[in-house]
Amino acid sequence: MEAQNIYKKLEEDFKSTIVSELIPGIIHNFANPLNGIMGRAQIMSRRIQQLVALIEENHPDVMNHCGELLSRLIRDVEIMNDESERFHRMFEVVGTKFQYLHYPEEVTISLTDFLKTELSFAENYLKFKHQVVKEFTLEDDLPTLRTIPAFLSVCIWAILHNAIRDIEKTQDKKLKISTLREGNRVGLKVYYPFVSNGSLNNENADVGDDCLVPVKDIIKLLQLIGCNTSCRVEDGTQVVEIWFES
Repeated sequence: MEAQNIYKKLEEDFKSTIVSELIPGIIHNFANPLNGIMGRAQIMSRRIQQLVALIEENHPDVMNHCGELLSRLIRDVEIMNDESERFHRMFEVVGTKFQYLHYPEEVTISLTDFLKTELSFAENYLKFKHQVVKEFTLEDDLPTLRTIPAFLSVCIWAILHNAIRDIEKTQDKKLKISTLREGNRVGLKVYYPFVSNGSLNNENADVGDDCLVPVKDIIKLLQLIGCNTSCRVEDGTQVVEIWFES
């Protein structure tokens, strides 16, 4: 028992270090090789195009024999470039997410850009990626707003986490998120199937083994950073609405 208690303390220390120190370091260490791969893939693409042009001009007989193989090689390099770009976008999402978690002070953000990062990061949660039918409507020209990214980021994740767990209990797997605009205010609305014993519709919800954050705590933190927040049921759908002053 004593060994288990010591282990638990060390495990919690390690977990806290992962978010605050290790992940930023891992992202930093990944950046150099990733940039090298992307740079070399782009150079390779240009060089193979130049090589093919030279062969076509000076050795058309070689092209007759090797043209199909060279075309496949060009396509392989293009795929390599596309995949490295996709990996770079994923890498940027993770990096930006952890930047948000290290902004405990109020700054100006784009709500749409913020949500795109949060929702892209959530794709790393396999239940969200594979079990949820997602419908997002995010306007690109919303006014900017002032908020605390670290606080807002953990609140958005808590809402998504609650929604995913409730969606697991229903046949309807749709999660809808849309941005809102009303005068100088901007906001967002989250819709997903209502579950009578779900966590988010109960202000005192605390789901034990699920480790979900009670909605009263999520709403309280959002209110403390200046948001107007409501949580209600409309026609069998759970609705969470958050408004910001822009």
